[in-house]
Amino acid sequence: VSHRLAAGTTGLLLLPWMRGFTETALAIELFFAGLSHYARAVGRALDEQGADAVVTDFTFHGAALAAEARGLPFVSIYHAGLNFPGPGIPPFGSGLPIGQPWGPSADRYRRLADLLARRVQAKVLRARRQLGLAEPPTFVGGTPISPWLTLALTTEASEAPRDLLPHSVFFVGPALGAYDAERASRFPFSALSDAKKTVYVSLGTVFNNKPR
Repeated sequence: VSHRLAAGTTGLLLLPWMRGFTETALAIELFFAGLSHYARAVGRALDEQGADAVVTDFTFHGAALAAEARGLPFVSIYHAGLNFPGPGIPPFGSGLPIGQPWGPSADRYRRLADLLARRVQAKVLRARRQLGLAEPPTFVGGTPISPWLTLALTTEASEAPRDLLPHSVFFVGPALGAYDAERASRFPFSALSDAKKTVYVSLGTVFNNKPR
C-alpha cells in the first residue's frame, strides 16, 4: 500500500502538467488508488465517532466502503454530471463537443473511456473483496454511486441531457453557505456593464495551471 500511495503522490505532482484524456485518466487512477487502505483508516474514525451515516465525494470512495462495511448508509457527492450518460454526450474525458459530430477520433476515445471504466471497476471490486464486501456496487459511467442517495451539485438546466440514471441520483444545485444579504449588497454591480465583456476566472483543485 505504501508503494502505491507513494506512486500516487508522484502522480498528483504531475497532474497539473497533464493535458486531455491523459489528465483525466491519471486523475481517476489517483482518486481510486489505495481504496482498502483508506477504507480501513476512515473506518477507525467512524468507530471512534459512532457515526450514523457518511457523506463523501465520489472521488474518495474509500469512505463509502468504510460505511458499507459497517452497515451504514452513505451519500455520494458529484460536483457535476461528469460521466453520467445521456444523448449526445461524448466519451468521458475526451473533450469532444456535446451533441455534435465527433469525427474519426470518437471510437478511439470510446475505447479509452471503456478501458478506464473497467480499471476503476476492477479497483473497486478488488477493494470490496479485501474488505469482505461481496455484492458489487452500482456503477454509472464506470464510477460507483450510492444506492441510498447520490447528489449532483448542479442543475439539470445547466447540464447536458442525462438519462437512464438510477433512482438514487438527484440534481440539487450548488452547495452554498448561508446567504449574506448585507455582504451581497456591497458588491459593485454598477461596475458591470453590458457594453463590456465580463471575465470570471476560477481555479480548480488539481486541474490548474491551465491559463488558456
